[in-house]
Amino acid sequence: HVAAPRGRGSGDVLRIPGSQPHHQGTYQCLATNPAGQHSKVFQLHVHTPPSILGAEELAEVVVLLNGSGQLPCEARGSPAPTIAWFRGRRPLPSGTRTTYVRGGRALRVSAAQEADAGLYVCRATNPAGTAHRTVRLEVYGKAPVPPTISSEGRVVEAAVGQPVELLCSASGNPLPTLSWRKDGLPLPEGAGVLLLAGGTLLRVQRASESSAGSYTCLASSPAGESAVRHTLLVQVPPNIEPSEVDLAASETVLECEATGTPAPMVTWLKDGQPVATGDGLLLSEQGWRLRIARAALVHAGRYVCLAANTAGQERREFDHYLLNVSAAPAIRGAAEERVEEVTATTNSTVRFECQASGRPVPAVSWLRDDVPIAASPRHQLLEGGTVLQVGDAGSYVCVAENPAGSAEKHFALVVLGKAALLTLLWVTDLPPTSSSSSSSAMPWQPPQLAACKQIGIWGLGFSPCSLPTSLLLLPRPPRPDLCSHRCARCHLAEGREAAGYARR
Repeated sequence: HVAAPRGRGSGDVLRIPGSQPHHQGTYQCLATNPAGQHSKVFQLHVHTPPSILGAEELAEVVVLLNGSGQLPCEARGSPAPTIAWFRGRRPLPSGTRTTYVRGGRALRVSAAQEADAGLYVCRATNPAGTAHRTVRLEVYGKAPVPPTISSEGRVVEAAVGQPVELLCSASGNPLPTLSWRKDGLPLPEGAGVLLLAGGTLLRVQRASESSAGSYTCLASSPAGESAVRHTLLVQVPPNIEPSEVDLAASETVLECEATGTPAPMVTWLKDGQPVATGDGLLLSEQGWRLRIARAALVHAGRYVCLAANTAGQERREFDHYLLNVSAAPAIRGAAEERVEEVTATTNSTVRFECQASGRPVPAVSWLRDDVPIAASPRHQLLEGGTVLQVGDAGSYVCVAENPAGSAEKHFALVVLGKAALLTLLWVTDLPPTSSSSSSSAMPWQPPQLAACKQIGIWGLGFSPCSLPTSLLLLPRPPRPDLCSHRCARCHLAEGREAAGYARR
């Protein structure tokens, strides 16, 4: 950014307020009129004061007696600053024992003596200003002693979220500096890791899975170096991975894959009781899989996977581990080709019971003359549909169904009407008949009656076959084609009088 032109003429002055290093460069002024043109070139240099890397800290350099070392002074600025070294107030020119390296950005001290120990100051100067840095030189005249770490490496176990402290106490001559590495890489501070007391204490504020690993403390000095390694194991509570029940034709497999540190132990519970191999159950080596070779009713129940380690445990109940072994319905008292016949009087009611069992519990429905029954005043479904209360004659069927199959139980209700008069006559003589066809051609002759007895019969239907075989019941008037010794069915209307003939 440059300011608008100001001055005696238009554009004869270029002002740059608050110049910065990026304004540095070549500028050209060009003046023109009808007679010609003329130009002038300006070179702008923006000066920045010197700065020295690490100037706010006291640097320490350790050398052995008769050894050499370099004191740093990384200075920058524009123009490049001039660097000079001082011992106290006395300038140190570049010479044999104190040599300027890279224009003074380092001072090499050769054949160091104990008298060379002390504070050294580097001064960087340019037209924009001056900067200083102090460096301490330590010269050890005693025999050098390699670093020794008194703390022994150990294995530390911690649960997730717990703080962890690792020690590294070192000695030597000169005193070594300490640094840490994790899994072979430099350990940066931050992310919940602190280095305290000059690196002798490493603190992990909250252990996590990523905190686990190998921690190495390195003690180094001009006399050598030493290292110690700690191993941090972070204990992670178990976690059970979601899974599905594998229903195959030959077996059922329940899976329980658990993760954690240390590896969790897996156990199974069935209805709250431990599960062991046997009775058709097979556990894998790690317990992650429970196999049921052939599921039966004895295997039905709720299966729970339990994973535990030193960091905790997880008990998870999976709804799909509720193993239901199906069983086809069965109805108490039902038999093939058997009808339960019940007789009732007019205006009375009858209860048909259908006690069905199975797994899962079967659904019960009712039919009357093959037509589904809906609840009504004449047809009442009681006790969850297992009892049907009716008063109408007919054929009834109870049907119990579940996914494994179905079962039926048949009922027949006969409702008796008013008394029907039936006269039985003892016959002493009947016309001989050999067959229905020949009997129909013969003229019928009234038999001679030896006795007469009237009996009352209840019902809409009556079968003479239920009488003693020595009696034959015939409708009135008798028809010649039925005058035979075989049983004939006589259907009586309600309240109708009927008579028949029988032979002793």
